[in-house]
Amino acid sequence: MHQGLIATLVLTTASVAVGQETDRTVGSSARGYDSSSSNAQQTVDAVAAPDERFNADSWTFQTYGSVTFGDDAGELYLAHAGVGYHVWDDISVNLELVAGGFDTDDERGRSGDDGAAVGLDLLMRWHFFKNPRWSAYVEGGAGFIQTSSSFPSDGTHFNFTPQVGVGMLYALKQDIHLMGGLRWHHVSNAHLQGGDNNPGYDSAVVYAGLLFSF
Repeated sequence: MHQGLIATLVLTTASVAVGQETDRTVGSSARGYDSSSSNAQQTVDAVAAPDERFNADSWTFQTYGSVTFGDDAGELYLAHAGVGYHVWDDISVNLELVAGGFDTDDERGRSGDDGAAVGLDLLMRWHFFKNPRWSAYVEGGAGFIQTSSSFPSDGTHFNFTPQVGVGMLYALKQDIHLMGGLRWHHVSNAHLQGGDNNPGYDSAVVYAGLLFSF
């Protein structure tokens, strides 16, 4: 009788111990899974964070290089640097300093003067598509450019620069993005010195650089 009771108590104790160990194992596995899921979610959140940088009242700094092509009158080789302010979610106003050089071709395609250029652009950008890594935008605006000699060769030293285009950002980190795009770019003086001195210049522009959000 006593031996049977002792055996029953031993079996019961062993069963309880096994059950507790099983619960600890399952709980540990569950916690490990939750931790892994949490880490994965944190990674996704960290990647997705750049989208939040395009909210209203946020700022950007961008710097990039550009080159024009497609117009027989010459080429512009420019560096751009400026700041942007998001007046609404995904919509920013950007003021950018422009500086660089150019070369001109005459009406027969012969190489003309080379020189330096400096200017200022005011552009608006709208990020119409976003995912955790990519952002696509349209942009447009205008500015002015002052050149050391006439550009185009039969134009003037001072010109206006209306432009419009599309671009993309790729998030390297939360606040650092690769930037690139394509624009239509126009150069003319709006007939300030008469139609004969305003030949106009229309070209495509490709550009690439970096954008920092904060």
